[in-house]
Amino acid sequence: MPSCIGIWRRSKRDTKPLNLPTLVELTQTPQLSAAGELNEEKATRVPSSESTSEVDLRLPIELWRSVFEYARAEHRHTLAQLLRLHPALLSTAEDVLYHTITLRTDTSVVMLSKSISCSLGRAKLIRELHVLTRIATTYAALSLACLLRITPELDYLTLGIAGVWRPYRSWDMAPCVDILAVRFPHLRGFATSGPPLPSTERGIPHFVRRHSAILQELNLRNARAPDMKRSAEPYDRIFLPELRVLACHPRMIWEQLRVTERLRSVCLTEVRPDYLLHLSGVVGSHLVSLCLRSPVCQWADDPQEMGWTIATLVERFPRLKHLQIDRQMGAGSSVGVSNYPIDWQAEPPESPGKTAGRLTVVWVHKSREPLDVSTGWWTSLMDESASRALVNWSAYLERILYRYADGPFVSVSCDNKGQVAHAELVYGGGFLEDGDLI
Repeated sequence: MPSCIGIWRRSKRDTKPLNLPTLVELTQTPQLSAAGELNEEKATRVPSSESTSEVDLRLPIELWRSVFEYARAEHRHTLAQLLRLHPALLSTAEDVLYHTITLRTDTSVVMLSKSISCSLGRAKLIRELHVLTRIATTYAALSLACLLRITPELDYLTLGIAGVWRPYRSWDMAPCVDILAVRFPHLRGFATSGPPLPSTERGIPHFVRRHSAILQELNLRNARAPDMKRSAEPYDRIFLPELRVLACHPRMIWEQLRVTERLRSVCLTEVRPDYLLHLSGVVGSHLVSLCLRSPVCQWADDPQEMGWTIATLVERFPRLKHLQIDRQMGAGSSVGVSNYPIDWQAEPPESPGKTAGRLTVVWVHKSREPLDVSTGWWTSLMDESASRALVNWSAYLERILYRYADGPFVSVSCDNKGQVAHAELVYGGGFLEDGDLI
């Protein structure tokens, strides 16, 4: 009588290796691109032999995760392909793929909601959700409300809510309200995008108030300025004890919100000398990063209208290390550096005051009518302005970075001998870029 071991050996020898199904074969749900955006094309099947061959699983899982994170950041569709490598790597790859998701259309909102509803395990992997579409349909609003209710681990949320709060007359307002009715226990940051909110809008303030104890980053760049004629403001007296980064209208900081010394970075959506003065009195002693969005206005290019000098800025904000000026150039305005809100052409004081450290300054220029900067004339103009500012204010400035629109940053700095050096780079200083919190 043959032994059991002999039977097992023969069965093992005669058994063909199994072709394990890949992720694409296991699910028919819409796939996400490596950039975290929903791919609306249907997933295609690929032979499993192509996906599992020559995969070295001896590499540590930390190294595989680094590979996945690099693929997600640098190659739009590569990470989705890497999901097919081996079933053992599926969990790590999905964790990277679903960590940050950006939705730019109503269709992508609906498709992701359907996909995640069928796999609640993946819903728990989503940490950052950026909904940049303005939600033009009631069905998309309902889908977004459902999506938010099944993502309990979310710690950063961006909503393009203009369409939600300005719906068509035929809309049912219930799903619009439901979008902001969810409470996230781990929410670290919240941002809004789109046109200015209606003055009667209260959904966003109520959402902020429910998360006020845990929010560390808050971007309300499209909230309207406080209205002194109204008896009750929606943001009135919201206490934000953990807030570290804030973008909003400056008057909200001292009229509607209550912040602490934990606040380190501020972006102002409107700039005036009196606003800067009030801001310095509220958060000037502990602010490290400041972004000033200079809007299109005639008086901003008026030679008689001068802003603060660097010396005054450092005196009012003694711990400031990063300063960014976002300038929107309009018709008839100068294409170079304006003297407002900071007067870069002013003469420095004879004896510089004591500073905590030299500033890194960033100039970001945009225009309604695109400029042709390919010939280099604008770069030469900015190089000259940056070099002059660095030489005059060498006791206060460490370097200046500038760019036009979405082009590369150019860094201008001075060495110990006073020689000006230029370099083109991709800026990654953890700054406020174009008024957006990053």
